[in-house]
Amino acid sequence: MKSKGLNIAPIACNTKVAAEYLGISEFTLKQSRSTGMLCGLPTPPYRKAGTKVFYEISKLKEWLSNVPEYFNTAHEMLKKPL
Repeated sequence: MKSKGLNIAPIACNTKVAAEYLGISEFTLKQSRSTGMLCGLPTPPYRKAGTKVFYEISKLKEWLSNVPEYFNTAHEMLKKPL
């Protein structure tokens, strides 16, 4: 039954949608589940139901908040360890 007027945002998504949300390839996100690392950070947590993998949107947002933010390349160079 289709509900009228309700606009409910999803709380979880599959690997393809999660990869698009993060701006990376689906392969890279799948591979990160084996390596435990993604872009130099621990992989975002995921849930598995049988063979289906799901990522919670809130966990993806949290993971993105841990990615370093830069304003320009000079700023990036200042934050890198020597």
